[in-house]
Amino acid sequence: MDKRWMSMSRSSDEYKAGLEDFLDFAFTNGSIGEMILCPCIRCGNGVFVTREQAKSHLIWKGFIKGYTQWLAHGEVGDKVTVRSMVDSSKICAVGVVRNLDPTSEVGDTPLGSHWCEIHVNVPVENDEKLMRPYHNFRKIGDAIGVAIAWPINLVILEEN
Repeated sequence: MDKRWMSMSRSSDEYKAGLEDFLDFAFTNGSIGEMILCPCIRCGNGVFVTREQAKSHLIWKGFIKGYTQWLAHGEVGDKVTVRSMVDSSKICAVGVVRNLDPTSEVGDTPLGSHWCEIHVNVPVENDEKLMRPYHNFRKIGDAIGVAIAWPINLVILEEN
């Protein structure tokens, strides 16, 4: 999906058309009931809002800087870096987003909102503790090739 509109003036026709496409996508793929997490600068994907509220916020305030991989709104399958909970500037793994459905389970625990399921391909910090350990998986180094739950705000789209 072409997202160049996101960097255009919020008063432009291109931005408004792209915003409608985003809202259609978000409410089809990432809503809970009739609400989505608002990706505006003020809400920062931390507040659930209606479609009209999201539209208003995104016209008046704009998107979070760099929010072009819509992880909190159902966009999955891309290669990501997983940031450390202790030091968010540190990469602790590289993987792929597999699921954002808050009702799906990782290690017999529902994912919940603000979390995503990551398939770990390459551990970078083997000793980084998992936030939600399960079975024999306690650290990133234990989780090669398996799913882990990680907070969305610490998962970053890897640039090509």
